[in-house]
Amino acid sequence: MLKHLFLNAIETTNYIPIFVELRNVNDRDLTISDCIYENLRNLGFGLEREYFEYSLEAGCFVFLFDGYDEVRQSKANQVSAEIKTLCDRYPENYFI
Repeated sequence: MLKHLFLNAIETTNYIPIFVELRNVNDRDLTISDCIYENLRNLGFGLEREYFEYSLEAGCFVFLFDGYDEVRQSKANQVSAEIKTLCDRYPENYFI
């Protein structure tokens, strides 16, 4: 369903959809924000971190978080807290 929402966001909105696979945080000591930025950089997103932060503040994104059930139990509370912080800090974006 999230992949459908991702494609729908591309077709029907001006927001940039970002599909976040939460299972990727299991083996890393990065915050959700750092993980998102690192994944974008790996996919060729060449924007500097400060401009990425600016675009977060401007509300340019739709975040689609997938696989919370795949997050290790030892990291689940941390991941939940980081997602909530991201939502609170950048309320102009959409978070699913």
